[in-house]
Amino acid sequence: MKSHAQNVPLPTQAPLAGSERIVDISIILTTRNRADSLRDTLAGLAATSLPPHTATEFILVDNGSTDRTREVALGFRWPGVETRLLHLAEPGIARARNAAVQHSHGRVLIFIDDDVGVPVDWISRMSEPILSGDADAVGGGVRIPAEFKPAWATSDHEEWLASTAHWEDSREPVLVGASMAIGRPAFEAVGGFNESLMHGEDTLLSYMIVAAGLRLVLRHDIIVDHHLLPSRFSRRGFAEQAVRRAEWHAFEVVHWERRRLRFPHLCWIRARWRLARLRGRQPHSLADSSLTGAEMRLMQEIAFWPAYLRRRGEPECFDRRGARLAFANERRSSEAK
Repeated sequence: MKSHAQNVPLPTQAPLAGSERIVDISIILTTRNRADSLRDTLAGLAATSLPPHTATEFILVDNGSTDRTREVALGFRWPGVETRLLHLAEPGIARARNAAVQHSHGRVLIFIDDDVGVPVDWISRMSEPILSGDADAVGGGVRIPAEFKPAWATSDHEEWLASTAHWEDSREPVLVGASMAIGRPAFEAVGGFNESLMHGEDTLLSYMIVAAGLRLVLRHDIIVDHHLLPSRFSRRGFAEQAVRRAEWHAFEVVHWERRRLRFPHLCWIRARWRLARLRGRQPHSLADSSLTGAEMRLMQEIAFWPAYLRRRGEPECFDRRGARLAFANERRSSEAK
């Protein structure tokens, strides 16, 4: 997880007392060209209550922004929290988060997106299960407030945009990058985020944490608000999301499930035919509000097959068993001390 990030202290930084200083919580936020939403998210963070008797640091990663992100960052004030700004020119949220972890010191790593609003007790409640030893990772809840979504939006639309509001209790536990916390030993044991992924890196990390025998708990009662741009609910926005989801699913099938699928070219042609047939039956124009879950899934399937063909010849890129053993060895070593 080596990076070439430039570490810049923000004006509010409280200098480290030395390498021996213990930091309990590292809050990590990565951003790219979202200066306006970033300003609101930072204001919300500064208004949160800090857990008593804990040392907290904040690391903001500017992942190659060309807007006013640096200006917003340098104007940020968070009393009582050591803050640092990293510059990482090469884009990629997994790469940016890994770089932030490299420059962090906390026992608990809390990740947040640059377009969310947090409750005042968010830091305390997300970190407590890990600090108390009850969990190795915590997945928070994400909702899209009514004012940030059109009236026609359904649970399908919301879930595609990372909302957990409609998740069933029986669903497998996975982390959502907009609000998640991971203990440092667990993060290091599974090797951090996979930097070959541009989407789904949080889901893959969840799979590896669970496969390693670690404790991932969902706390969807700890809710952040996802402040999405209107364009995310457009047909173009969902088409782009379909491609991102397809790229992740191709990785999942090839590398995690280790499946080889038959007749990919034929399946791709069939999906295109089904989508054309579905759209031909619609009596109205293809407006944003007419985009159904069935159409979205076909859009994703069409994007999946080319992604699958690109991925299927790749060598395996991680070892689930190795992650489990690495954590077990580290825990035994810690207990022996």
